[in-house]
Amino acid sequence: QETEKSRAELERANELKNQLLSVAAHDLKNPLNSVMCFSSIILEETKDEEVKTMAEMINGSSHKMLQLIIDLLEGAALQSKDIKLSIKPVNVGTLIQKVVNEYSIRAEQKKQIIESSIPDILLAEVDSTWFTHALENILSNAVKYSPNSSNIYVSCKEESGNILISVKDNGPGFTDEDKQLLFGKFQRLSAKPTGGETSTGLGLSIVKDIIEKHNGKVWVESEAGKGSNFIISIPVESRV
Repeated sequence: QETEKSRAELERANELKNQLLSVAAHDLKNPLNSVMCFSSIILEETKDEEVKTMAEMINGSSHKMLQLIIDLLEGAALQSKDIKLSIKPVNVGTLIQKVVNEYSIRAEQKKQIIESSIPDILLAEVDSTWFTHALENILSNAVKYSPNSSNIYVSCKEESGNILISVKDNGPGFTDEDKQLLFGKFQRLSAKPTGGETSTGLGLSIVKDIIEKHNGKVWVESEAGKGSNFIISIPVESRV
């Protein structure tokens, strides 16, 4: 009884923590957006190089903070007992292709090429919004950590009642120590972004939460110096 009581108190405290975190992060977004807006205006209008440099620093730092706030809000939402996924039959192939198209544009800035092998029709029961966000996080990391002028490979297939999605890159890969920490929150790993991008250390933990809420799994196959292959597996028929 004491153990159950302690567990219940811990769950209430954790839920309260998530609620407070969500409120605080949400309230920070408006003033932060104002800072970003004003710094952008200064960048466009000033001719003073010193002022322009400072405005760029303000704008860049604001974007980093906004990404952290977004990740905190999403992480808190996924931990909330109130969240309910809107599970519906979806053409997952179409979702994946949209994400590939979006990130191909970003990859071009680093002279990267995203190659894909995606069936036109691949049906599964998912929450389109959350599942798309998991895909975005995985592909965003592939672009972020892969070298310039490298290739990224995205493929998916149905196998034994599951959809398997693979995102393979030629990045730095992960050490055995990295792989133990990979899907934890606020982890700092040995790999570093190749284009000055930022990382909050929350993206993969959010992916893990989303995929597990779809009764699926996510894992990585990787060796240090030999790239990474992130694999998502979800059941075709929802068991949520």
